[in-house]
Amino acid sequence: MEPDTIAAIVTPIGEAGLAALRISGPRALEIIKKTYSNPSQANDFFSHLLVHGHIKSGDGRAIDEVMVVYMAAPKTYTGEDVVEIFCHGGQAVARLILAEIIAGGARLAERGEFTKRAFLSGKMDLSQAEAVVGLVKAKTPEAVLLAEAQMEGNLSKKTRGWREALLGTLAALEAEIDFSEDIPPLDRQATKSGIEAIIGGLQGLLRTVSTGEIVTSGQVVAIIGKPNVGKSSLLNALLKEDKAIVAEAPGTTRDVVEGWIDIKGMLLRVVDTAGIRETKDRVETIGVARATALIETAPLMLLVLDGSDVQTKEDLDLLRAVDPNRVIVVNNKADLQKNKAKASGQADGVSVSALTGEGVDVLEETIYNYFVSKQGFSLDADIVLTNERQVEAITRSQKALEKALDSLSKDMDAEFVALDVKDAVLALGEVTGEVVTDELLDRVFSSFCVGK
Repeated sequence: MEPDTIAAIVTPIGEAGLAALRISGPRALEIIKKTYSNPSQANDFFSHLLVHGHIKSGDGRAIDEVMVVYMAAPKTYTGEDVVEIFCHGGQAVARLILAEIIAGGARLAERGEFTKRAFLSGKMDLSQAEAVVGLVKAKTPEAVLLAEAQMEGNLSKKTRGWREALLGTLAALEAEIDFSEDIPPLDRQATKSGIEAIIGGLQGLLRTVSTGEIVTSGQVVAIIGKPNVGKSSLLNALLKEDKAIVAEAPGTTRDVVEGWIDIKGMLLRVVDTAGIRETKDRVETIGVARATALIETAPLMLLVLDGSDVQTKEDLDLLRAVDPNRVIVVNNKADLQKNKAKASGQADGVSVSALTGEGVDVLEETIYNYFVSKQGFSLDADIVLTNERQVEAITRSQKALEKALDSLSKDMDAEFVALDVKDAVLALGEVTGEVVTDELLDRVFSSFCVGK
């Protein structure tokens, strides 16, 4: 059956200079000709040529002045005939044009359907399609570069190479199973060496998972401490904006206040918490409970102390309560500390003044170094895994190969080795979509927006 022709607005709805719509499918040119008008060009469309005219309603009234480009298959994003329309941005203009396109015979595209058609027509593989989502959702320049590298096929080339090598291994194993009397025995040592090399490559990829998570999803950094030590001021200093209310009265922050920062490619969600203390205020109690919960779960905590004063019992209790492997002590109010000697018993840590900004750059460097040393953050790898589905498939492939290697080491029959190698081949095929089901496609493309 001939596929439907689909259409959607591909830019966010809102007031803007421009909005864009896309039509894809066999009737794309026919549909645009029904509503586009420009007498000087007599509605002639040539592939990949931008033309200027008007979109008109069914009764002939002009809706908007537009630029339109028709692109003939297969040299298009989807591999089908595509028309793209560029109109004025606004709450209503693009919707009116879309309504005319739907009336002309198109249907509204589903989530990710343009990219799904690109995959089905062979314009990209599944890992490249998923990189499109990564590019759209990227919050930092580094996230953009990681998505672009995957769209260029870096991960696809690597996994296809391993898959081809394993298919060769599988063929040799199956030949031994079927023709053991007619061919030389399998070189098991060479087979082990080949599998070990692929396992090493898979392990190297999986070591990049933490970096991928930090760059794309971000990590939580919780600011904790007793009231009135400058936690909210520190949040504002890190965000470089007045996000949290700052007041001299203790207990001003009663709930979590947060914002995002980018430190050398690390995407971090910095959370300011309520000051931890005994309180009878019901609302503040809830805030303290949430702060206490973050102490248990946050990958990193900034424990803020008043660097201009001696430690109190509350400070010491907090120091004992936090995991020393997940905390950076921040001695705030360095601007006041200059006028006195270091307070007796003051904890070692990073000295800052959230008020003046002094030492904040040192704190940012300390945070960066923490994630490098504790979670292996690095942007040096050629490929960084950023997609949970791909991580799961590669992990399955690695485990299957480890089982195959164990069977080879125990000199088990080729049938047992072949079963595990086949599982590894199938798992790698899922990464690029060479092994795919309708359920898998629905899972992947449901995360897209309608216009993509």
